[in-house]
Amino acid sequence: MENSSDKPEPVQMVENRLFGEIAIGVASLIGTPVAGGVLLGINALRMRQRGAALIALVMGGLLTFTLLGLVQYVSQWVTAWALLPAGGVLMVGIARTLQGNWVTRDRMRGMVMAVGTGVVVAAIGYFVVQPLIIKKPTGIVVNRIMIADKQSVNYAMPIGEADARRVGEVLKRAGYFDGSGNPKTVFMVGDADGQPMVIFPADPEKAKNPEVVKLLALLARGFIQSGLPMPFTIRLAGPDGKVLNEVKVKYTPATTQNAVSESTTRSDLRGPLGTP
Repeated sequence: MENSSDKPEPVQMVENRLFGEIAIGVASLIGTPVAGGVLLGINALRMRQRGAALIALVMGGLLTFTLLGLVQYVSQWVTAWALLPAGGVLMVGIARTLQGNWVTRDRMRGMVMAVGTGVVVAAIGYFVVQPLIIKKPTGIVVNRIMIADKQSVNYAMPIGEADARRVGEVLKRAGYFDGSGNPKTVFMVGDADGQPMVIFPADPEKAKNPEVVKLLALLARGFIQSGLPMPFTIRLAGPDGKVLNEVKVKYTPATTQNAVSESTTRSDLRGPLGTP
């Protein structure tokens, strides 16, 4: 007697269990191309094509890392967001290439499960993978841009030279780097999420002016206009590294009119910028 499990399934039965190309694209948009690769891999396994399943998973992962790399290095926040739909579009093209008519006959098939898969992959990436791969700032200065005599912006990865130069030019126009020859250094590092953090050495003893947050807000506007990607943080730190005051700038549709969407005053700093 033949074992029924060895018989190939009818084409129609297999086809009814496959994810359509639009469902794969939506999963990729929600959960990055990794989610689309998972669905393509499931399709391939149901079609008994183990090699194709492995190719789909690898391509989904490679495409995700490529897009994340592009987002990391674009200079404008809006441009970064514009790259996100590319993952869904590209995964639809990969699905057509690898599985052809299998995914195009019913493009919406499996949409509910596809959305769920995208959400699960996105949650895993955000809460599990991201904290493991994003490094905390070390504070080690590895690069320096001289803006004026003895006045510089010192920056450490992942901050790039272009962003450090933007900050330096704004501070030069604002008169902070005045070319007087008095040593002044501003530090730039990445925060816990890899976003820019501009750190000013400040002297608490000279800080008597309650308008300090407004002063930081003016600097924030200048940084936004220069193209410094958001979100970013402006921080005042004492000689011992203690946080005295900081302003966090996040993107909103009206950011250029209202530069500071969130500010936090800490400790006892109540005056203008001062250097020890």
